[in-house]
Amino acid sequence: NMAYQADDVTKNKILEVLGPDQLFNLLDDPDTQVTMKTLGLMRNLLSGREDIDRIMLLHGARVMESVKPILDSETRTEDVKEQALCVIANIANGSTAKEFVMGDESLLKRLMQYMMNDSVKLQMAATYCVSNLVWSTEEGAVERQQKLRDLGVQKLLQSLLTTS
Repeated sequence: NMAYQADDVTKNKILEVLGPDQLFNLLDDPDTQVTMKTLGLMRNLLSGREDIDRIMLLHGARVMESVKPILDSETRTEDVKEQALCVIANIANGSTAKEFVMGDESLLKRLMQYMMNDSVKLQMAATYCVSNLVWSTEEGAVERQQKLRDLGVQKLLQSLLTTS
């Protein structure tokens, strides 16, 4: 879609024309393809650190309220959940936006559950989220690493190394 690697002017125009309410409502569409395309659009809008932080500053609560139920759903497909995890991974790549993930312990625990999922795709997507949270060259990385270690993420990662 045209949001992929678009500049902030284009991303702002997409959000303006589509409207945040419509964008978030599309995530509830019963058609899986509509949900997939919407999550793909969200991933592309939430790319580039400055764009991630700016969009999350404006719409972060709504983004999280819209994406987290997908991860908790028993009826959503594996592909839809993978795309939702990729949206979370992009948020976790923001400088300030990553606090939306770090500040939500239930989401962190859900990521841990996905790291142990039978689906390798979901394991990889959840692990990518964690990777973006702990990148060691960023401010606050040591604190984030400690919080995740305290939750048991490091042990999970180590156990994944021995899983075939």
